[in-house]
Amino acid sequence: MKVQYYMFLIPFFLIGCQKSKINVAEEEDSFEEYVFPKFIMDFSNSECQRQLKEAKKDYENGKLVHQFHAFESDRFSKEFEELLNKYKIEYDDKGEYHIDVQECYGWYMDSLIFVKFGEDFISNLKEKADSLFLARWETKTYYYWHLDEEPKYSEGYGFSDIFIKNRLSFPKSWDTIPMQDWRQYLSVWVTISKEGELEKWEHENYNLKGTNIEFYDHLKNQIDSLLKRMNVWEPGVLNGNKVTSKYLIDINLDKKRY
Repeated sequence: MKVQYYMFLIPFFLIGCQKSKINVAEEEDSFEEYVFPKFIMDFSNSECQRQLKEAKKDYENGKLVHQFHAFESDRFSKEFEELLNKYKIEYDDKGEYHIDVQECYGWYMDSLIFVKFGEDFISNLKEKADSLFLARWETKTYYYWHLDEEPKYSEGYGFSDIFIKNRLSFPKSWDTIPMQDWRQYLSVWVTISKEGELEKWEHENYNLKGTNIEFYDHLKNQIDSLLKRMNVWEPGVLNGNKVTSKYLIDINLDKKRY
């Protein structure tokens, strides 16, 4: 990667590297001459050229951006964005800088960041962001997939979805034939405190057969009543600490449990 970046720097940054803003040359050599993996980006590609032009224009207007890379962890994305903003760098969490799309905008911006702040700047910032992510366990609400141990409901052998499903009363006219290509379900986001209390919930997605859609409110009201009873949970654990977390209860409504 060092060779790739230095080759990139030659036509753009021979002058002005000591200044707070890097001088970007108006005219450049052919991108095809650069030692950058062709399986990642084709600099002669029209989309790549468009993105490079956009990136240069944005930088000249005082904008510096780091795009989310497909191979990056997103667990500390909020903390990472906070740290980037301290250096007046925007964080674009919708970008995907990887091998099967032309993401020349992100590569160009990362090269500018490399020159201005140093080769290890981004990696060091990620380490700091992850440390912040872990250090905020007393006040932060974490998603369950980032935890070492997910929260569990104390009854129903820890399976909150089965606990709810086994207590639902289906209408007599409920269409019991399972969906052919998918399944019927309701999902609910619950927030479990570090003390193991269910603090709140919100209904998420649902998928019902057309013949059963009329019963959605009926089932939703039952789930609300059941959740009010589900007070005692084992809280999620991260880095040895009990933490507040958001957990998705996915309730399969077809006959088969899974």
